[in-house]
Amino acid sequence: MGLRETLNNNSSLVTILAVVVLVVALGIIVMTSKGPSGSASVVNVYFFDLNTNKLFITESSNFAPADAPSGPTDKGNKAGVMAYVYVCGECGSYDGMTADEVAATGAWISRLEMYTPEAIKAIEDAKTAGGDDAIMFMEPEMMDSMLIKRPKDTSWTPMGSNKGMVIMREEGTKTCPDGRPKLCLP
Repeated sequence: MGLRETLNNNSSLVTILAVVVLVVALGIIVMTSKGPSGSASVVNVYFFDLNTNKLFITESSNFAPADAPSGPTDKGNKAGVMAYVYVCGECGSYDGMTADEVAATGAWISRLEMYTPEAIKAIEDAKTAGGDDAIMFMEPEMMDSMLIKRPKDTSWTPMGSNKGMVIMREEGTKTCPDGRPKLCLP
């Protein structure tokens, strides 16, 4: 039996493994991005404006939902959510583009992500207490505090749910002619 058949026959195991790898990778990224003073380095990242359906650039220190250029949603919530932009090949500049415009360049927005209000409060409380927020991301209950969806999905789902696992599995199994897709930062 080939590798592809083995993976297809064990999709739940592959999904769990992909989520574990993602959470560990996120923790490693946060911990290795610490500057000399011990504080995390701030980089620019893509966020998605839920009002205009366009990408914008903000600092990685912002937690989603965050303020968006268009202002709050019609329900008064912050409209900026984290966007994961991938490409086969070299990244371009996607600032101000819709998902369809990004796709026309050969790149794609894999998923959008935001945290529940409870998760944001827990992260802020950990920072205030001097804790390491990277460790919090590895705690299992945080998986249900991270909400994700594809750009064209109408509803959010917890990352740790069955639907969330499907979205994560799609992201983790996409291949490019020259290997794995590249995550694009502005």
